[in-house]
Amino acid sequence: MVYVSSIMAFFNSLNTGACSVSKRGLEAFADCLRVGMARFAVKVSIVRPGFNKRDTVIDTMHDAILSPCPKYRHLLVSKFDMFFFYIFPYLPTFISSLGPMYHKRKAMLYSKQT
Repeated sequence: MVYVSSIMAFFNSLNTGACSVSKRGLEAFADCLRVGMARFAVKVSIVRPGFNKRDTVIDTMHDAILSPCPKYRHLLVSKFDMFFFYIFPYLPTFISSLGPMYHKRKAMLYSKQT
């Protein structure tokens, strides 16, 4: 089984809460399913595409289905971004909230309408 999540599971900022929660929920469900179905030899993988070409995502899904021992998670980002995504969950909240996306959306939401 292959589930397609997103890199948005990593982010928590204004206006992306529903997307982030749904992606995290999907990944939690897939992890529970992977553990529960292991005794039946059912393999479960999660594909997390970033800003990739469609062919890359399809090839990864194909590999996850046909591989005898698929990876649990496939993070499809550049090498530089991969380092960031692996370290991001361990950052303190005050650092992870400093991202430019957070401040840009905050300014858009609370700007005065003329």
